[in-house]
Amino acid sequence: DTTLARLRKLLGNNEAILLRNRRLSLDPDRVWVDALAFSRLTREELAAGPDARAVRYKRAVALYRGPFLADDDGSAVIAARARLQREFLQVLAMLGRLHETSGEWEQAIQLYQHGLTVDPLGEPLYQLLMIAYRQLGRQAEALSAYARCRQALSAALGVVPSPATEAVHASLR
Repeated sequence: DTTLARLRKLLGNNEAILLRNRRLSLDPDRVWVDALAFSRLTREELAAGPDARAVRYKRAVALYRGPFLADDDGSAVIAARARLQREFLQVLAMLGRLHETSGEWEQAIQLYQHGLTVDPLGEPLYQLLMIAYRQLGRQAEALSAYARCRQALSAALGVVPSPATEAVHASLR
């Protein structure tokens, strides 16, 4: 009761925190949470048409500010952090593909590079990046992306790129 009263006082709204079945949660009608808004956007895109999808993807990418509760190592937080990052990278790749279909290869490259700053081991993003560079005739940058992928996977995981990545690499020659 004391913790609940303190939380409500901190938020300045007695109805912002809900207590149900001995569990506390935020009332989504009264409190906006970026992680929840991000997840809602990624779910809603499944029912949206292509134009609405692009808008939702862009809004979702803008909402993602990095690892969820980065200083918390609780198992529930770690699982939520991993899920949000995975959703972000999927949305980012889908938005990149929409740019590709519109011939906006530079925008796609920027998205893929941004994704690799979030997940330096994101092999599918390296593949998309190499393809985008190849499409623009930027062979050296495509090969450099492959080398970065190979180095990152080897250093962090002790593995070599997948056959799919090797196939993209072979297409660069």
